[in-house]
Amino acid sequence: MNFNCSEQLAGFGKISLYLLEETGNWPLVLTDQNSAQIDLQPYDVDIEGVIEPDSISISDKPKLSDEGNMWPIDIQFSYLSRGEAMEQLLEQYANRPCIVVACTNYGPQKLYGSNQEPLYMNWENNNGEKIEDRAGVNIRIKGDARQRPVFYNLQ
Repeated sequence: MNFNCSEQLAGFGKISLYLLEETGNWPLVLTDQNSAQIDLQPYDVDIEGVIEPDSISISDKPKLSDEGNMWPIDIQFSYLSRGEAMEQLLEQYANRPCIVVACTNYGPQKLYGSNQEPLYMNWENNNGEKIEDRAGVNIRIKGDARQRPVFYNLQ
């Protein structure tokens, strides 16, 4: 095994959330090599917004249990968009089984959740406290997995 020293930027720059009903063609056992076969067909929505810079936090540290390792997944970020249409869309996605594809700042993408062990999204309004504060929506996506999140390699 060889190790090379090359700098990789920390953090994540993009999050894509898919309801399980927007996905298909799942392999029996999900791996880094077969993750690209998953069919992702997101619904068309006309709502625009932006994630607050440097607000994406993803925790996926394994915990040892009697059944083996478990990966509690906790994804949080702030979305800088408010309005009736946004809240209606978030209500449609809240508490429904989903997966997340997160793109790191240095390029590779990781797939969090699966058809067997989905994640669930919840949200709350962030109204700010002062007039100069940014207002938006705090989004949290959580779930547990029996294997580490896999790399999502588009071939």
